[in-house]
Amino acid sequence: MMAQLQEQFAPADASAKKLQRPWSAHSVNSHMSLQSQESQWSSQMEEGMAQQMVDSFVDSPMASNPVVKPIEFSDVLEEAAASEKEARTEASGYFGLAPGREVALKAGIGRASPSNESAYACALQERLHKVQAEVGTQGANALELRRKLDGARAEAHTNQEELAKLRAKWTDEQPQREALLRQTGEAERRLAEQERCCADALSAHAAAELARPGGGSLSSSSAPAAAHAGPGKDRQGSSAEKSSSQQPLGQQRQRLASLETLRLKLAEGLQELRDALRQEGSVIGQLGARSEALKKESRALQTGAEAARENEARIRRKLEALDATASAAHPRQYALERQAADLRDEVQGLRMEFVSAAGATAPTEATGGAAVGPLAAWATNRRLQAKVASLQEELRLKVEHVQFLRHRSVRVSARSLDGHPVRAPDPKEAAAAQPKDIAKLDDGIGRAMPCAGGAEGGD
Repeated sequence: MMAQLQEQFAPADASAKKLQRPWSAHSVNSHMSLQSQESQWSSQMEEGMAQQMVDSFVDSPMASNPVVKPIEFSDVLEEAAASEKEARTEASGYFGLAPGREVALKAGIGRASPSNESAYACALQERLHKVQAEVGTQGANALELRRKLDGARAEAHTNQEELAKLRAKWTDEQPQREALLRQTGEAERRLAEQERCCADALSAHAAAELARPGGGSLSSSSAPAAAHAGPGKDRQGSSAEKSSSQQPLGQQRQRLASLETLRLKLAEGLQELRDALRQEGSVIGQLGARSEALKKESRALQTGAEAARENEARIRRKLEALDATASAAHPRQYALERQAADLRDEVQGLRMEFVSAAGATAPTEATGGAAVGPLAAWATNRRLQAKVASLQEELRLKVEHVQFLRHRSVRVSARSLDGHPVRAPDPKEAAAAQPKDIAKLDDGIGRAMPCAGGAEGGD
């Protein structure tokens, strides 16, 4: 685009360079005119560039991007006015003109250079750069999101693989879980038996403790002298028995607490195993339903395969029957071919006879008369025409039949190789595929017919 614009305004630039001269106090007006022309050409160039940039931006898919903000023309106009004011200030300061001259210069610049359009083009270009930068930022964000999405997909794939491994491990550990369930059941039974034994022992111990004071009173009533004789000894024996009875009771209670803790742990493990068993049951149910569906599909496929085999056997039987028919039709085909050859020979003989008869009956111009009467020649031509027509019709029918048999045998062999059903050939197609020698024979008969027609016309 820039190259085209440069080629378009190249003559204007060349003329402007030729007209440039050194500044002097007496050539301000001429320089003003040259400056105005150059500014016009530059403004035209900038206007063309801006128009092409706007057209390319409108045609590009960036214009339909919702991220691109609409251009505020008020800002563009303000920027254009500011740039025009700066240009005027720089021009007045550069030339050092008087106020009147400055006014004239401003008027000339205002008339010569449409700086509004150039400023508008610059503003459009800046806005285009901003939009391109924003679109590039959004593209980078989109690429970052895409990388994150790829990472999430890879992580999901890894999680799926780990889940598959965990399921396989769970399936492999199924016998161990079943054995652990059996061991847990046995441990619960043993624990219940031990609890029952502990309860019996505790009840027996309590009964013994309750029965011991009565026995002591009975012994004291029966032997008061012995009781009075050794009270210290009795007290020592009772304290020893109490300490000996308290020691097994503490051990039993400690053992009972440990057994209770073990029972709670086993109950928690049993609940976890029951939950796992329930989940396994649901998975087994799903697998059973899927296996049933696969069985139904397999049965349907087996039925389809059996039907296909039956159809194949039926087609094979048909092909065998067609092969037998084709093999039986071969002798008849050979006989028809021989008969067609005989008919061709007969037609050739008739043609020679017709040619000889036509040469014998032709009138001689030198003598001015005919050698043979015209009626005999006309009758001979009629008979020959009738016979040739009948022979042509018979030959055509036999050739059609022969071609029909040939095409049927070819189609049967081709279909038997491909495994497709056999279709009988069209008689029109068989008639269209005549041999070359039969076509030549028909052409010869056609060339001989005009001779007979000429003789008939002469008669």
